[in-house]
Amino acid sequence: MIVAEANTRQAELEVLCLVFDKEMIQLKSARSIVDDITAWLADANETPLTDLGFEALQHRHETLADHRDRCEKLACQRQVSLEETTTKKIKTKIQHWSLVLYIYQEFSSSYPLLSTVTRLDDTCKERQRVVRRHLV
Repeated sequence: MIVAEANTRQAELEVLCLVFDKEMIQLKSARSIVDDITAWLADANETPLTDLGFEALQHRHETLADHRDRCEKLACQRQVSLEETTTKKIKTKIQHWSLVLYIYQEFSSSYPLLSTVTRLDDTCKERQRVVRRHLV
């Protein structure tokens, strides 16, 4: 009986490690995308819109649209991953959302990656509005 319980706990820990590994991979991938977009935003912010011609403004608007698409894709991928369940053995499984809630319980947001991507998308959306005002 004790050996069976120990084996069960070991299987649970193995699944937990798998879920942590998946989370780490997802965060690294997301960080790359977020860093890329924020770096572009910071760089683009250096040039006033009044210094740009029509084609440059149009290109900036299109780039912001591309960044928004990337944010949407990342958010969708994250939602899918949160709904996944990792299993190692039939009796042992962990739902990702429950682990994420546990990991980030001290954060101001229960889902910090989704919050970050949403704020980044909102920033790109607002910048698109500003660019459109200059295009008209």
